[in-house]
Amino acid sequence: MKKVISDLTLEQQLELEALAAMSDDEINTDDIPEVTDWSDAKHGMFYPVFRTSFEKIKIDSKMA
Repeated sequence: MKKVISDLTLEQQLELEALAAMSDDEINTDDIPEVTDWSDAKHGMFYPVFRTSFEKIKIDSKMA
C-alpha cells in the first residue's frame, strides 16, 4: 500500500487501492448522476483562493 489514511479500515484502504489501479473506463459510475448544471457551484470551498502578488499590490495601493 502506498498511502495509509488512518481513519480508514484495512478493507477500505484495500478497496481504494484497487480503485486507484483501475482505469476510468473500468469504474462503474452508472449510479452517480452526471452534473450538467454548474450554476450553483461554489468557487474555493475546498481550497483557499490565493491572490497573486499583483492583486495584493493593487489592493494595498487602494488602501493607502
